[in-house]
Amino acid sequence: ALALAEAAVRISEDLPNASYPRSTIHELRGEAWKEQANALVCLGRFDEALAALSRAETEYRQLPHEGLGLVAVWYVRASIFCEQERSDDAEKLARQSAEAALHLGATDRYMRAQHLQAEIRFTRGDIPAAVDLFASVLHYGELQNDLLWIARESHNLGICNVELGNSSE
Repeated sequence: ALALAEAAVRISEDLPNASYPRSTIHELRGEAWKEQANALVCLGRFDEALAALSRAETEYRQLPHEGLGLVAVWYVRASIFCEQERSDDAEKLARQSAEAALHLGATDRYMRAQHLQAEIRFTRGDIPAAVDLFASVLHYGELQNDLLWIARESHNLGICNVELGNSSE
């Protein structure tokens, strides 16, 4: 995946600016850098992933409208910060990603960011707040009949209830 993403970055950087609309160039470059960051995250190479996300963000910010690409950059960066135990930075970006996704009508991306906020709250020891967020995402999963969301959030709610001493829940 990393080799493919690196190739996409090289190709997007080599595209002649005069041959494509400016917004297309920036969108393609942003996507390539974002995918490189995703591959680097999977490899645990967080510093390199953050650098790639900065490149992606630079490209997305040159678009006439900030769209889902930027929402994804914030989310991935928040995930990295969460892994690095930078919970304040992670929470701020997860909230920013959620708000922007909701504004753009990207409900599933909004729910991913809500889930990440719940994980951050859980890690901080704010279990009741984590329960509220996990329950909200579970409700969404049930409405969508999305078994992955249902399983993930049920599991997380179970862990929260164990932590709270609510074993019957």
